[in-house]
Amino acid sequence: MANEAPPPAIVLDIGSYKVRAGLGGEDEPNVQLDGSRYGLLPRRHEHSSQEDSLTTIMNDVLSQLELSEPLPIFMTEAPLTPKPTRELSAELLFETFNIPALYWKDTCTLPIFATGNTTGLVIDGGHSLTHIACVYDGLLLPASVETMPFGGHDLTKFMLELAKAEPGGNALSNCSTEEQWRVAEEMKHQCSCVNSVWDMDFKACQKDYELPDGSKVELCESRTECGEALFEPGLFLHKQKPASQDLRGVADRILDSLWTVDIDVRLSMVKPIVTAGGGCQLQGLDSRIQGEIVNRWANCLNTKMLVNGSNLDLASWQGGSVLTCISDFLPLWVSKSDYEEFGPPICSTRCVV
Repeated sequence: MANEAPPPAIVLDIGSYKVRAGLGGEDEPNVQLDGSRYGLLPRRHEHSSQEDSLTTIMNDVLSQLELSEPLPIFMTEAPLTPKPTRELSAELLFETFNIPALYWKDTCTLPIFATGNTTGLVIDGGHSLTHIACVYDGLLLPASVETMPFGGHDLTKFMLELAKAEPGGNALSNCSTEEQWRVAEEMKHQCSCVNSVWDMDFKACQKDYELPDGSKVELCESRTECGEALFEPGLFLHKQKPASQDLRGVADRILDSLWTVDIDVRLSMVKPIVTAGGGCQLQGLDSRIQGEIVNRWANCLNTKMLVNGSNLDLASWQGGSVLTCISDFLPLWVSKSDYEEFGPPICSTRCVV
């Protein structure tokens, strides 16, 4: 079986912000849909049910792909997704859509595959959650999973709040809510940056942003404070979360994740470190993470950062696209006959994390 050519397959990545689908082996998904169309936004809990939306999503995806016959489906899922959630999805896909085979892989492992590796540490900045986890030989290490209760959506909201307080920021009130959000998103990606030293001279990195009406906002502290929230969540979480909220930042959680791994393989986890997801699209983030780890862990001088090109938000989908084209992956598919013989539990047995 290992020598057989992999069958064509659909790679389906259902996120709270975007639904991405396409054929395995491609560089980018053919279909990208707005997650809010399916009630997926906001998704504050990593295990939010998709069953109510999956039928509609599948109908839309299959309609746009214009396939002549059902194909195997490779689905992404959040780390530590409960078995019942996976099995309910399997029941729907096999019995309603009559697919020939199915498989799942978590969104922390897949970005590792997208870089051509099977071992490393992943920081997956999603729309509403940020996951940090260690992957060893292609398998997620469950004890290493750290989940931060915020993501790119929250950073955009924080950026908007900061920009309004900057010189010229009051002009944002003249924009519609939708336009304000678009501007804040653009400011976050084009103007914000993560500094290697927190106490730098903010005025030295001032950057003007021109609003649609021609007025300008002078971005000063906001440029660095937005990204700094990943390392110091208290900068904005204290305004919306209870006092008991876990305020550990990215650097602390990376070390906590690493310390769950056997000491004999721990060093291999940071060669590489992979950033993925739209929430990690901040200038300087990779070098800051690298510096933080080296400063906190002296044995880690050879840390290697790997970035999935410019499309960090496609990293999970691209990892699935790579995996479906590997002939050794063939025996791992849960076939329709497997499902009929063993029932939904075979999906959790076969799709090991």
